[in-house]
Amino acid sequence: MHDQSAQCAFAIVALPAVIDLGCQDRAYEQLYAAVADGASVVIADLTATTLCDWSSLRRLVAIQHQAAARGGQLRLAITPGSPVHHMAQLMDLDHLLPIYPSVVQAAAAGPLPHLNAPGLRHPAAGTAVVADITDLIGADLLHILRWQAQFGEIRRRRRDPASWPALATTWDTLARLIDLHMRAKDVICVPAMCDPGRQGRTLAREIEGAHENIREMIRETSRQLPGSPRWWHLATTTLSAWTVQADCEEHGLLADYRRRAGPALRCQLALQWRAFMDAQIGDQDPSRPRRIFSDRSVPRPDQRGLPRTARKA
Repeated sequence: MHDQSAQCAFAIVALPAVIDLGCQDRAYEQLYAAVADGASVVIADLTATTLCDWSSLRRLVAIQHQAAARGGQLRLAITPGSPVHHMAQLMDLDHLLPIYPSVVQAAAAGPLPHLNAPGLRHPAAGTAVVADITDLIGADLLHILRWQAQFGEIRRRRRDPASWPALATTWDTLARLIDLHMRAKDVICVPAMCDPGRQGRTLAREIEGAHENIREMIRETSRQLPGSPRWWHLATTTLSAWTVQADCEEHGLLADYRRRAGPALRCQLALQWRAFMDAQIGDQDPSRPRRIFSDRSVPRPDQRGLPRTARKA
């Protein structure tokens, strides 16, 4: 619920503890409503938010564009040191939006002219943080790991009917996050981190092939009835394959790149990673449908109902 003065000058919207691909539309409904109502300043209260993924944070920029078009402003209140604050720093979100440590400070701040000027840094934004590609990948993996933990909790309670409604949504979100992470690595990291020689090209093909195998497993899982024995088997096998592959890349490709690449190169890759994510998320047009999986054909299952890649895993 948002509170407004008689002149509709301020709107304060308290956001939920978790904001992600699956619930960001509902979470931001009241922000859009406050902008449409003509509030001159809309404060998004994220002080109680413990988890907000990349796409959900970037979507706040699109909401600010709508507010600015109506002569308004969007301000964020984020608790310093929180996971959401760390993610906002990695994204350099304070270049685009004013961030305050509390709702009170966000409300007390004076007007901020030219809020959408490119490259503008606002007085409340703090010090810039230069991102490193390995930091961005680590933050992304941590977010996926949290969703895996949630999936594991549902699996432990799978005999409880109360857990069933969250099953398909959790799997869909987890599958989308894993697929997006792998595609970003295929486009940004693999070409830059693998040496141009024969050995490097072989390694690149191996990584891309492993990613495509996991995508095939995700597709086949999504074709099954959620909660069925075959679905559970495929889902857990897929996550096991993903965990092994991510661990190999973390301790192999990324570890080697940390040793041999300087900060400037890692920062350059971080900028490319951000640009790729922004393009895939399409935050400037939140209503645009997202293509998560490629159009490659799904492999035929074997007699036991498993795709060939699942049997190998």
